[in-house]
Amino acid sequence: MFFLIIKDIRLLTVGLKTEGTVYQLYAKDNPNIRLPGARYNIPMISFFTSNNERFETWGCPDCYKIGDKVPIIYDPNNPSNAEVNSWSLYEPLYYLAGFIFFLLLFIRIRTKISVIEC
Repeated sequence: MFFLIIKDIRLLTVGLKTEGTVYQLYAKDNPNIRLPGARYNIPMISFFTSNNERFETWGCPDCYKIGDKVPIIYDPNNPSNAEVNSWSLYEPLYYLAGFIFFLLLFIRIRTKISVIEC
């Protein structure tokens, strides 16, 4: 989890934005045993870096169709480290903020209880 937060923060701070195109849908069986035979499609997205190198990444299952334009953010030092620029890129930051909030709340409550007991 900590690695994901660091990776996403790095992408958000030094990443370059571009636009990619869905060129293929990779069909995959759903591993959920409650949905036998169910399949989902993982979009394969190609994009070009600022120096016209072509790279690929993937997006969320069943979110895009072939030909869709998708916002991409990539690390200029390692363009294979790329993500779809959407809310999911910020998700680990929400978890971190929630953890810090509840930690501060817990500390605040504990200090109030110890003050009351004295």
